[in-house]
Amino acid sequence: MANKLPVPVQRRTLALAICSALSAMASPAYADQGLDFNLFRDSATMFRDADMSRWSENYVELGVGYNSRSSLKFGEYSGLTDKGGFPLAGFNWLNRDAGNDAQFWRVYGANLGLDSRKLQAEGGVQGKWGVTFSLDQLKKSQTESAVFLHDGLGTNTLTLPVAYTRVANSTLVNPSLLKPFEIEQGRDVYRLGLNGELANGWSYKLSFREDQSDGTRLTGLNQGFAGVIVPYPIDERTRQIEATLSYATKVAQLQIGYTYSKFDNSLHQFDVQNLITSATVPNLRLSLAPSNDFHQFNANGGYNISKVSRLSGKFSYGIARQNEGFLPYSANGTAATAALPRSSLDGKVVNTLLDLALTTKPVDKMNLKLGYQYRDNDNRTPIANFIYAASDGATVAAVNSGSDRTNAPVRTTEQRVLAEADYEIAERTTLRAGLERSHKTYTLSDRNMTDTDKLSLEIRRPVSDELLGSVGYVFTRRTGSEYDANRFFRETHAAGYRAGTTTTGIPSLRSYMYSDYDENRLRASGNWTVSETVSLQGGVDDYRQRSRGPDCSSVADARVAAAIGVAMPDTCLGRKLADGVAVNLDLQWQPEENLMTFTFANFAQTKTDQAGRTTSTVPQGADPARDYSVASTYQDATVGLGLKWQPEEQWDLGGTYVYQQGTGLTNVASGSGVVPAAKPLPDLTTRLHSLQLYAKLAYSKQLSWRFNYIYENLKSSDWSYDVLGPTAVSGVLQTGQTPPRYSNHVFGVSAIVRSW
Repeated sequence: MANKLPVPVQRRTLALAICSALSAMASPAYADQGLDFNLFRDSATMFRDADMSRWSENYVELGVGYNSRSSLKFGEYSGLTDKGGFPLAGFNWLNRDAGNDAQFWRVYGANLGLDSRKLQAEGGVQGKWGVTFSLDQLKKSQTESAVFLHDGLGTNTLTLPVAYTRVANSTLVNPSLLKPFEIEQGRDVYRLGLNGELANGWSYKLSFREDQSDGTRLTGLNQGFAGVIVPYPIDERTRQIEATLSYATKVAQLQIGYTYSKFDNSLHQFDVQNLITSATVPNLRLSLAPSNDFHQFNANGGYNISKVSRLSGKFSYGIARQNEGFLPYSANGTAATAALPRSSLDGKVVNTLLDLALTTKPVDKMNLKLGYQYRDNDNRTPIANFIYAASDGATVAAVNSGSDRTNAPVRTTEQRVLAEADYEIAERTTLRAGLERSHKTYTLSDRNMTDTDKLSLEIRRPVSDELLGSVGYVFTRRTGSEYDANRFFRETHAAGYRAGTTTTGIPSLRSYMYSDYDENRLRASGNWTVSETVSLQGGVDDYRQRSRGPDCSSVADARVAAAIGVAMPDTCLGRKLADGVAVNLDLQWQPEENLMTFTFANFAQTKTDQAGRTTSTVPQGADPARDYSVASTYQDATVGLGLKWQPEEQWDLGGTYVYQQGTGLTNVASGSGVVPAAKPLPDLTTRLHSLQLYAKLAYSKQLSWRFNYIYENLKSSDWSYDVLGPTAVSGVLQTGQTPPRYSNHVFGVSAIVRSW
């Protein structure tokens, strides 16, 4: 069976940045400021090129743009979601004291006519003190195609419409009662900063940041015998204060700091009226993100022991607390009055980090680094017994039942040591080698501890004055203690319930985050200056990770009941194999002094193989016919080209074209005992074309004109959206939203008046 999957958004940074208009491009070809063709960012939504005058000169920019089609996905982060015209407005004002060049004041504004506007002010005396203030207004538009049954969308209380009659199954919902609702989130970010120099090498920095978020997000709720996806409201505020004091000389450096963060959610709960027939569970309630705070003290510094040796270190100690009052066990009946073990979680997590490094040059042509790191994440939340009211049920089961749970604070501690050295083994040839060991201990996980060892080797050598290359190899192996698939179950369920229950975990399952594995990784890169006008860069990164046991074929596990504790098959369940390759190539060519071109190509592929088993009343190890395997392959390819041309002194022209595609392949093989048998899934694909063109005319020293055009075409298919409508799955009311597809043309023209 073939199943082509779209590449995740975060892996399409370069291409989707253009389609979403405000995301930053991320390709090596854009590292050179002269090759920065992200036209949809900063000085105005449509106007960014190599013209840096927006930072160094006074100007006011005014203009108009036109968007050919409404699309929330196209304007996901820029605010260009609606068809029609939109204003282009920005300015920069810079003032320096004629008698003191070090003193300056600057006010800057961009995208002032859009939801993605930015305003910034700064000033001070360089080398003495400075102050900054900024406001960023951000908006994420998620989807406009979702439909919902409930009334009150956008509030924290959803009720059923009057025309709706409760039924026994959500698939019986009349589609005519569903109504559209756009899912969007907005955020205002305020920043204030102060920095200055003190006497004798001391300096300070103070900063304050506040994020205010609103809008809606999607979530799923279990309504007893049905599920529903609904939007819930956001009204959150996060404030953060940072203060640092630094000391620096030629020999020693020290910085101490304090960070405080406070998250406040003005909405504590979200209520939804049950859409199916249920006399005992008429309502459901979701607890929203609780308010919390965080304190952290940190220090880092370095000391030059000698001309060739330096000791550096970092230490931090953080405390996170959450003490929001608990909601009742249920929104219905007698469960709402049942007593909680305490009124709030009184949650506390302590994070500790110590990082030390010694760098030295013990012999000529050799550099050595020794390091040690200690990291501890300790959940110190008090332990208590809680009763789980499934699906907001109206009654609470007795203690020592299947609904009795104990919260289990988890602690993870890691110690890491490393040694790295590079040595010039021949003229202009350097060999770098490294050894590293990580020892990690866990509470309430499948294993008590794991050890990870890493060996790395790399050779760097210039083949010629124009060509520099490197080849590296990394081998990683993780091992650990024996497995206990039911450790968490035993620690969190009531003793009376455990006594009559076999297990909740499969003894032969090896979770990938804890499992043993061997990984081989090969890296190669090169930089070639072909001529004074042509340069080429490229690289390859290839890895293969194979998971290993241990002890999946051992005899019965004494920690689980005899009915399930039979011999396991030789093959462990879980992820078996993961490999991938990434290739990138960048070419820059400047045929003329006034013409610069570039092209790039990136390709990435990852594969995973997994082994699984379906559940049954038959003991887990007694029926191999119930085994199945899944092999998945994901590919991401991007190619692009562009140019920047200045045919005349007053003209500046440029453009880029980018094509990106994401595909995937998923194969499933199962034994004869797997019922129902696996069936092929429809293909999923993502394809993106992006073309951007711009021109700038310097009409005079004070007046310039900018002209921009962008074309974006995104096509994608997703069977979970295209094939499955809102009521297609029995017992689940979905949103019915469609996969993102759009074809947009955007035009813009603006005038820039500068140096008044």
